[in-house]
Amino acid sequence: MANKLVTISAGELTQLYPRLPTPTSIRLLVIAPSDCMTPKTDLGLDFTPAGMTVADLEDPDLDFVALSYVWGGTKTDALSLGNTVFVEITENLQLALSDLRGRIDGPTMIWIDALSINQADAVERSSQVAMMYKIYSAARHVVVHLGHAADDSDSIPDILRALVNANQAYGKTSNSPCLCKDSTGKCDLSALGLPGPHSYEWPTLQVFFSRPWFHRSWTLQEVQAAREAVFLCEGWTEGLPLWLFSQALAAIKIFEPACYIDSAVEARLYRFKETPPLLYVLYANRTDGCGDPRDAVYAYLGVSIEADNRELLPNYDQDVRFVYHKYAEHFVRSGQGMEMLYNCCMDEAQPSMPSWVPKWNSLDWSRTTRRPSFLDLETSSGTDMHVGEDHNALITKGAIIDQIELVGSPRLRAHPEMTHVTKLCTEILIYLAELDDLLSQRTSSTKLPYEDVALAKWDTLAAESSGWELVEQALADPDFLAFYKDVIPYVEVQNDMHVFPEDRITPFNDRFAELFPMSVSFSAEIYTRCAARRSCVTTRGYLGNIDPMSQPGDAIALIQGALHPFILRPVRLESGEETYRFVGHAYLVGLEEGDAWSWSDTAIVDLHIV
Repeated sequence: MANKLVTISAGELTQLYPRLPTPTSIRLLVIAPSDCMTPKTDLGLDFTPAGMTVADLEDPDLDFVALSYVWGGTKTDALSLGNTVFVEITENLQLALSDLRGRIDGPTMIWIDALSINQADAVERSSQVAMMYKIYSAARHVVVHLGHAADDSDSIPDILRALVNANQAYGKTSNSPCLCKDSTGKCDLSALGLPGPHSYEWPTLQVFFSRPWFHRSWTLQEVQAAREAVFLCEGWTEGLPLWLFSQALAAIKIFEPACYIDSAVEARLYRFKETPPLLYVLYANRTDGCGDPRDAVYAYLGVSIEADNRELLPNYDQDVRFVYHKYAEHFVRSGQGMEMLYNCCMDEAQPSMPSWVPKWNSLDWSRTTRRPSFLDLETSSGTDMHVGEDHNALITKGAIIDQIELVGSPRLRAHPEMTHVTKLCTEILIYLAELDDLLSQRTSSTKLPYEDVALAKWDTLAAESSGWELVEQALADPDFLAFYKDVIPYVEVQNDMHVFPEDRITPFNDRFAELFPMSVSFSAEIYTRCAARRSCVTTRGYLGNIDPMSQPGDAIALIQGALHPFILRPVRLESGEETYRFVGHAYLVGLEEGDAWSWSDTAIVDLHIV
């Protein structure tokens, strides 16, 4: 008779998950090797009350492993609670357990978050999740399972080893071949003993690092906490240590093959040298995914300096709005309110939440201003900012200094061709032409505050690039601006080679080898900083680059302690009180570094942001 999948009753759950005896107790399951008598389809996992071991994290002799994997996947009915009752697990977990069985010598105790925690008990789930960093740090080792064999994943170990070997042989020597460039200006990979620039290994590696595990929120702390992390993938003959991945990633940065690795992958392959603030971790892992929106903050608490803050501990009885609001108030109270605003933007999908509270699970991170640094979080504590008694308004000292008069359309939107310098340049030049159109539509008689309006238009693209040497150098170089406008739009690509119009590059022959690489880097940097943002003209005549949700009539505000202006939308309450909704950030040429504070008509008031 076939096994029947049935709903587990509350009584069966109580039997399976009896109350844990101490605050540091955990449940461990026993997995048997594949050569045991148990059928392989049963995964060799004793999931009955008798096989569920309760242990204490404070036991010095405790010996277990912890599993790190991605929860997603199709449900399967592989785990038995008895002769007829089965509990569902995901396909990903079934694969990980099946793979592990073939790699162990005897019965092994294992901690698996989906099974070791009673997910139906919010109180237990909250307390166990709060201990997850300690659980993973107490494990003998953490087994990271990366999923099915696919997309030539069996070649990944050899690619990683080749990168590490090349780095060890050449990466730090003064005569390194990586210092020699080929005709495209890239490292000569062949001289390093690595696959050539067009070899299949590089896209294979990039696809591998795009696997869900590298972008799941919880996996960051699971590896950061591990004494030793071992990476497995279906089809690999052996596990790979964390150091192999981190050293291979370092080699990729040095040799620059055609393999893009994003910040989420880096965060999981490098150990933190010091414990960072939570806000820093949230930004660094802003593109990660999670099933429960509350985990968009809970998943990172354990690796931050706020890990032991009792007010922030996971509580799954609280709804997501309450949790996000609570965390936002913490950032304000701890002097990090300014950095929080730098990483916030309007979300019309959640109007019931105060506009100054970041919606961590749905925030459009491409609209945020910058990455908070440790220094920022230390120096912003002097900002005069607090939350009102009703917990709805963020009250801060500031000034309304201008108003948006005209806005352009969001440009530089992502599409497949945006990696091509010609396409990027074309979009940038359209953006500049649109600024001309806005200036022609002005109704204000205020004179533009620029001696060189053409250069000011280019400067709007710098959007907080102050301090970034290449952008500053490019915008200050008349030859570069002429080359960018007169040559780059006409460059073609044939057989992966750039073809330049000879009649147009002749005036720049003496500097061509310098100007073209600068154009490529300039385009990429501008695209990164300006993607989907709008051009604008203010009532006072300032040109800028602003949040795409901005609209005419929005206020330009300086907030005490900020280097750049913010966009606020005036909202008059029924009581007549003037308040504002937070929209986003503005980069206005000539108003960098808080220049407008010196204006004689700048009146500092309490701004109420709701």
